[in-house]
Amino acid sequence: MTQGRWRIAAVLGAAAAAVIMGVVITRATSGSGSSAKSLPVSTNLIRGGNLGDVGDELALRTKLEPTLLGSSRASTARSSDVEPRCAAAAHKLQPPGAVRVYQATATFKGARVDVFGFSPPGAPATSSRGRPTPTRVYVLAQADCRLLVFQSFAP
Repeated sequence: MTQGRWRIAAVLGAAAAAVIMGVVITRATSGSGSSAKSLPVSTNLIRGGNLGDVGDELALRTKLEPTLLGSSRASTARSSDVEPRCAAAAHKLQPPGAVRVYQATATFKGARVDVFGFSPPGAPATSSRGRPTPTRVYVLAQADCRLLVFQSFAP
């Protein structure tokens, strides 16, 4: 009978240790590495605000093109430090060194979305002094951060 109790105590102790290790590992991997502060964002981030209802890809391009190609500027002021829901997912689609230069929200074909623009690392060959750099735009559904649309804008 005593030997059975020791076995139960050993099994319960091992299970408790496994749970504790799982919690420690989860906290270590979801810590500062995924924080908003570690995502590369331009010091001149353009905040497009809410773009409203956007029915298709052409309507999206029509709304974004003036801002991204320099004929119109949205607010660059820091309205808040709250990261858009899908910022981390959008950054994962980028090559190392790409910087977020634009963000907005919209309703795209009835779905709430986050809109992100990224410039490639380094000085692109197509840009010259005073001209905007190429920007890749990603539209992600806020519900599950699934990519809905990709567009590229080049000067």
